[in-house]
Amino acid sequence: MIMRHRPFLLTQKSETLNALISWVEGLGVARTSGMFHWAVAALHSVSEKNFKAHLELFKGFGWSEDDFLAAFRKAPTLVGCSLKSLQRKMEFLVNETRCASSYLATRPVILLMSLEKRLIPSFTTRHAIDGWKIRTSALEKDGKIEHKHWRR
Repeated sequence: MIMRHRPFLLTQKSETLNALISWVEGLGVARTSGMFHWAVAALHSVSEKNFKAHLELFKGFGWSEDDFLAAFRKAPTLVGCSLKSLQRKMEFLVNETRCASSYLATRPVILLMSLEKRLIPSFTTRHAIDGWKIRTSALEKDGKIEHKHWRR
């Protein structure tokens, strides 16, 4: 699988590749997992120091080490994102949208989405729809909107 999807990894020294594979397996990603080659590629481009910096960032938002590793197993490319970008996304999602940090730990793919192109527009649209529902509920009587309030 690695040969098909990540052929550049085969140009590494065998000791380097074995250490990388051992690191990935040590993080709980099984060789049979569909995320294995993604995890190998992600850790190939990330230093151990940077990996630990990502762990500390998420610990600051209330994640445990197990939460972070579970998130990594679901979305290994998370460690390839910049710390600044991830912090901005977490702050927006936790503070603005009131999304629980534990919810994001179980759905880390959300953190791979663009803040400006996906997360903020989705939130503002959802917020507007919720506001519209509140306004229309004031017009409802017995579960139906009174027709006298409609424009013709």
